[in-house]
Formats: sequence, structure tokens, C-alpha cells
Amino acid sequence: MSAKKSASKNELEGYGQHYHVLMHDRQLYVLRHDSLWRPPTDVMEDDDKLYVVIEIAGMKDGEFHVTVANRMLSVRGIRPTRSQSCTAYHQLEIQQGEFRTEVNLPWLVDEDGIVARYDDGLLRIELPRAEAQSVHIIEVDKIDNASYIADDPGVLETGDS
Repeated sequence: MSAKKSASKNELEGYGQHYHVLMHDRQLYVLRHDSLWRPPTDVMEDDDKLYVVIEIAGMKDGEFHVTVANRMLSVRGIRPTRSQSCTAYHQLEIQQGEFRTEVNLPWLVDEDGIVARYDDGLLRIELPRAEAQSVHIIEVDKIDNASYIADDPGVLETGDS
């Protein structure tokens, strides 16, 4: 069995913002990370749709920002912090605050057909595949340089004159 020494204040300086909490005869350090967190995200596809499921309980319908641009799906929001007055916290694992997840899309999507639903703590997004885009090929005519007379005085006429 190994003993783990408590972190000193100097050791905590590298962790960013933190709070020193005094409670009765105990001293606690609470670390606060200023970074975004990423909720668990599943991505699946079938022949004509991509399905994205994000586990993010405790939200309401209007608290998500879902965008699609340049074959990238971005979902962001802020899960509200629960306010409870407790004497001490023994375990804090549920992420709160600002979050973001991004998904690289394997193909172009029909942006008008995207559907997003939030139910039972899961945000479900359906992204239909876009119709194949047609490519227009332009034929280039070959110019016979012997009969070409340029209107630009900087270009010399070719051929026998």
C-alpha cells in the first residue's frame, strides 16, 4: 500500500484557476478548468443518412446551438450548474458548464433536410445525404494560330503577310 501525499498550493499552480476552501478543520482545493468539455457522441450512417447521438442530460430544447458548415457538424451549449448547498462534496463527475462537440461529415448533407430532436437526455440529429452534384464540362476550342489576328497591338500577327 502506498501513501499519497496531499498536493501543496505550489503544485496546484500549474492546473489553472483553483479555489482554496476551508471547512471546519479540513482544507480542500477545488480545481476549476477553463476549457470546454465534450459530451459522449456516437456517429452512425446508412445508405442515405448520417445519425449523430449526443448524450447530454439536463438540457432543454432551446439550449443547443447546432450548425453545419464545410462538412462539419458543430453542437455547443451550456449545461447549467446545479445549485445545492452542501457541507462537503465527496464526488463530482458530472460535467457542467460550456460544452462543444464536432463531427467531420463524410459527405455533403442536405441542409434543408436536417432534423434534430432532444428526448430522454439524448440529442439525436439526422443528416440526409445531399443529391449528387452535376459537373458541367466545358469544351475548349483550339485556335489555328496561323489565322489568328490579335486586336491587342502588343501581340504580333503570325503567318505570311
